[in-house]
Amino acid sequence: MFLKARRDQFYFIPYQAFLIAWLILIGLTGLNAQGMPPSPKLSDRVVWMDGGGWAHLPFLPGSPAKVILNGRTEAIPPPPSGGNGWSISDGTIFALSFTIDGERERIWLNRRSLVNRGSLWERMAEVDCAGGIPLFLFPLKKEGCYLALNWADGFTEKEQASFAAIFGLRGERLLLDSLVDMPSPFSGLATRRATIPIHEEPARGVDEPKPLVPRYICEVTMPGLHPSLWAPASVGDYVILASSKTAILWAFSTEDGRCKRVINLEGLNAEDFPRLGAMNHYLLAMQPTANGTLLLVTRSPEVIPAAIEVSRLAGKAASREMLSRWAVSPASLRWLELDPATWKVEKDPTYRWPLPESGETFEQLSRFQFILDQNGRVRGNLKGTWSDVLAETGLDGKQGDTAITEKGVPDHPEQDKKVMASPSTGSTPIPR
Repeated sequence: MFLKARRDQFYFIPYQAFLIAWLILIGLTGLNAQGMPPSPKLSDRVVWMDGGGWAHLPFLPGSPAKVILNGRTEAIPPPPSGGNGWSISDGTIFALSFTIDGERERIWLNRRSLVNRGSLWERMAEVDCAGGIPLFLFPLKKEGCYLALNWADGFTEKEQASFAAIFGLRGERLLLDSLVDMPSPFSGLATRRATIPIHEEPARGVDEPKPLVPRYICEVTMPGLHPSLWAPASVGDYVILASSKTAILWAFSTEDGRCKRVINLEGLNAEDFPRLGAMNHYLLAMQPTANGTLLLVTRSPEVIPAAIEVSRLAGKAASREMLSRWAVSPASLRWLELDPATWKVEKDPTYRWPLPESGETFEQLSRFQFILDQNGRVRGNLKGTWSDVLAETGLDGKQGDTAITEKGVPDHPEQDKKVMASPSTGSTPIPR
């Protein structure tokens, strides 16, 4: 969190700078300790709303969201000094922002109505970050409660830690109420508290720093459990958080914020996790569909035993040769569809969507992401950059409010209603 303790208050760097600093830090140092992911897998988000509404929520700070609701298209600029942690619920869009009050920087939750045309951002509450900085806040059905997520260093309370927490509204402040347990797919919890000693900044006019003070963060209990696929997905009555390395999913209820299901998408064994060091991102992206399911894309499952073999040969010429072949060989994709109503997974749901099945090299595939546009068509960056995708779909903020529906996405034939209504085939129970 880059918190600097001073007396009983906490001071922190600006919210957007915090994100950027994290990305630079992990990119330059290649951190791969058990508690740290080597890098997050970042992507934009799509949200489907009641009544046929659709929204694109960008990851890039300062970028506008695009919302189609009740027959009109609107570009929603971020709140002043904000634009991260977007979420939508019951016709309202939420986002985080920060302000500077002297030396103290403060994080705020903002909201704006999507139903009332011409509405403006309203500052709702200040977020108390003493136990961790929320990077995502989702309003729960339990009044005044919000699910908070932070993929980086999570939240801590007493001796416990988690990447998920419940924040409660107390007047004009959002306070950490409790941590949310994130179970391991095997036994026990996926998280624990870690201590990092840091220097408190010296007082003005004093050269030497004060003694070390502890800083508490969340770390994982075993490699491969870090929720490095960011941002989370909202589908049905759940918010889904996932590990890009091992394709472990945590489903949090929008009712009370508790984790209701842990999904081991590939059925990996516990002993496999430490041996996947050569493979960074296996689960590449996930997005909700208009049908209330979750569409996911992974690398070919063949890379898992290959990564384990590289780990076994670590440091040997054979492992270096295998890694070099990976870097330049053609890479294939696998698509899955998860139904949160039954927790079953359908493999290769290509009869529903025209989905790309192969793309760039193994190394280059790490940048792949996709969204479903308002017509339900998959848009990905296999053949270009993500900026190209945003420009083609009118989501780059350079076209007018109506451009996305008029020019941004060409019409295409309706999908076969009989096929869309047919029951899923080839579904298998999800390993717990």
